[in-house]
Parts: sequence; structure tokens; C-alpha cells
Amino acid sequence: MDFNSLYFITLFFPVVFAVFFMIHIFKRKLAIYFITASSLFFYFLLEPDFSFLLLIVVGINFILSKFIYQRYKKVVFGAGLAFNLCILLFYKFIPVLYHKGVIVSENITLPIGISFISFSLISYLADCYKGKINGNNYNFYDFAGYVYLFPKVMQGPITRFDEYLFDVRNGKPEVFEGIVDFTIGLGKKVIISSPLGYIADRAFGLHNYITTGWAWFGAISFTLQIYYDFSGYSDMAIGLGKIFGFQFRENFRYPYMSQSPGEFWRCWHITLGGWFKEYVYFPLGGNRCSLQRNALNLFIVWILTGLWHGLGINFIIWGLYWFALLLIEKLFGRHFKSFPGWFKNIVTMFFVIIGWVIFKTESFIQLSSYLRAMFGIGEINHQIYSEIISWQAWLRNYRWYYLVAVFFAMPVAGWIRNKITLQKSRFLYFTYKILAMIAVMLIFVVNIALLVKGTYSPFIYHQF
Repeated sequence: MDFNSLYFITLFFPVVFAVFFMIHIFKRKLAIYFITASSLFFYFLLEPDFSFLLLIVVGINFILSKFIYQRYKKVVFGAGLAFNLCILLFYKFIPVLYHKGVIVSENITLPIGISFISFSLISYLADCYKGKINGNNYNFYDFAGYVYLFPKVMQGPITRFDEYLFDVRNGKPEVFEGIVDFTIGLGKKVIISSPLGYIADRAFGLHNYITTGWAWFGAISFTLQIYYDFSGYSDMAIGLGKIFGFQFRENFRYPYMSQSPGEFWRCWHITLGGWFKEYVYFPLGGNRCSLQRNALNLFIVWILTGLWHGLGINFIIWGLYWFALLLIEKLFGRHFKSFPGWFKNIVTMFFVIIGWVIFKTESFIQLSSYLRAMFGIGEINHQIYSEIISWQAWLRNYRWYYLVAVFFAMPVAGWIRNKITLQKSRFLYFTYKILAMIAVMLIFVVNIALLVKGTYSPFIYHQF
């Protein structure tokens, strides 16, 4: 049951929303308990086989956190860290071993959201260890709500327990703003991401028979697909959070407008980058050390970032690729500051697209074949090629999707809003609000029509 399913939009969410507000009128704490119970049920519908085990894992982490405040806090924290990493690695390894034929059982699959859940548990124990959380200020039900909260359990954004606890007690529902964010996110996924994903899958499925044009067309399609897929989910999660009085952190800030690799990763999946910075990079020494040590710290962070996404060779290469780019920027970036912004953006996006090709491919052979095709190296089987519809024909049929995708990858809405605000005209601002509401309603209607038509597709990051 994804956020972009009719079952969620027409049944689960309306029922939970209605009951929550009937209870919230009298007492927020009871309403939060209801959301926690609903979240437990939501995750059971997603992962019935893993739900009971996850509840045990949550209970163990809660008990360990209580012992952290007692003696041997380093030992207890180390045990909790090892326990959570073992759970994560076990479920990461099993699917890989199954596909390689090392094990024959296919009953164990990667649970939805396990990577995000594991990082939330690790950050919770780390904050307990650092004394950032008062151990007497909450109960097990509060902690379970933090882990299971259904707007974020599948794909984040990654939150900290103290932020969640603050919203439990002080949060104010922002229904209108939340519905707007949710609808925009739904539009990103259903209207833009899914059609472009169909083209990307077709291109990457051509293997050795792909032309240079198709290779770049597929790479750009996936670049746009993964942005609208993941940022769409984040917008939906942030919107649902607002509806119930939770303020989740921003997760995307127009990353495709970046002018350097470093800026890109400050704007892409911001909560994951913040997690690695706070709980891995800074404890290792950050950049307050020698250049050699700083390079080692970056290497560790990016190897772990790649492994967090999966144990495939493509994710390891992807992590090394971004480590190399960021190290080069650190060493030579000052020489490029005088270049025009548009030029730096084009160069950055070239490397971003190559990075997404590495991320998308499933083997070194496929990666090598695809990159050779992108740069016109290798031969084409013309007999097969003659049976493939040209990429130009696909572009003509889908041109409006690409124009909309490129247009809204830029901060156009914010620019318009700022311009109207500077005019200080109530009429202009009121007109803008009316038009924005009409646009949101139209987006919602189109979303529902496409879902009824049967264009549902799962989110990319569910596999992580």
C-alpha cells in the first residue's frame, strides 16, 4: 500500500485523518497514540512477515537505550550499534546471495524501509549515548511511534527522536499546507516520474543493442525519473506529516541547479547526507584534520553510502565515483570559481547523469556496455537496431513530460512567489493564491484519473 495507491488515498488516509481529528479535538496525546496504532497496522499491511520481528527489534533498542544511561554506556552503545548493523546487513546480504545462487531460499526478502529504520534506530542510540535525549521523558509507545510513523517509515525523511518527541507534544496540524504538499508530491510521482521511468527502463533494457542517442535519452530520462520519484515521495511524506502536526526536514532543494558536486549533495537527499555527516563524518574527524585524513574520512563515508543503497558492485562503484569527484573538487575546486554559473551547472549535471547510469545498471558488464554506447564506442547490431523505434519518436510523443520535468526541476514557483511578494499587492497575492489552489486541484484530479486508469508503479527507493 503505497502513497500513490487508490487504496491509500481513498480508504486508509481518509479514515485515519477523520478519526485522528475527532480525537485531537480533545487531547493530542491520545490522537498521537491512535496514529502510532495506525502506523503499526500500516506497516503490517506492507510487511506482514517482518512486522513482528521489527517490533522485537524496536523493543531491544528501547531496552538498550535505558541501559545506556546506567553503567558501561560505551559497551551498551557498541552492542546496540552492532545489533542494528547486523539486522541491516543480514537483510541486505540475503537477496544478493539468493541471486548469486549461494542460497536457494527466496522466502527472505529486503523489508520495505529497513535502511531508513536502521539509521533511525542508530541515531536514536547515538543521541542517547551523547545525552541529547532525556531517558525519563518518554515511554515505549512514544518510541514505537517514532520508528513506525507511517508518513516516513518507507523512505524517510530520516528524523531524530528529539524532533519527533517535540512534535508529539507541541505540533500543530497544518491541514491545508499538508494537502498541498502531498498533492504536489503525488503529481511528481504519477504524472512525471512514472512515464519517464517507462522510457528509462526501455533504454537500459536494450543492453548491447543500444545506440548513442538511446543511451543519452535513457540516462536523462532516469535522471529526471529518480528525482521526481524520490522528491515526490518526500513531498508526500512532509505533507502527511504537516497534516498530523509533524514537521519533517526538507529532503530536496533543487539539486539539479547545483554548480558543483558538493553543492549537489547538499541539496539531494539532505537528511541522509546530514545523517552521515553527524554520525560518521564528524566522529571520524570531519575536515578538521590533515588532507590525507580528510580524504580517508570522505572515502569511508562514500563507501558506506554506496553500501547503504545495496551490496551490488554498481553501488560500490557509485560510492567510489562520488568520493573521487568530491575529492577532486576539494583539491582543485578553487580554480573553477571564476567560471560562469551556467557552465558549472552543465558540467555538474554531466557528472550527475553519469553517476545515475552507474546507480541504475546492475552489473559491471552492463555498466561498461552502457557507457561505451553513451560515448559512441562499440558496434551496433543493425538487424536488431532496425526493429527499435528511434528515440526521437519517443521524445516527440513524450516531449511535454520532459518540458514539464525540466521546468519544475528549477525553482520557478519560488521565484514567482518572491516576485509577487515584493510587489506588495494584496490583489496580486490573492490572485496568485487562487490560481495556485486551482492548479493543485487540477493536479489531484489528474492524479486520480491516472491511478484509476492503472498507471501505478512502485517507488524506486522501496528497494532500499
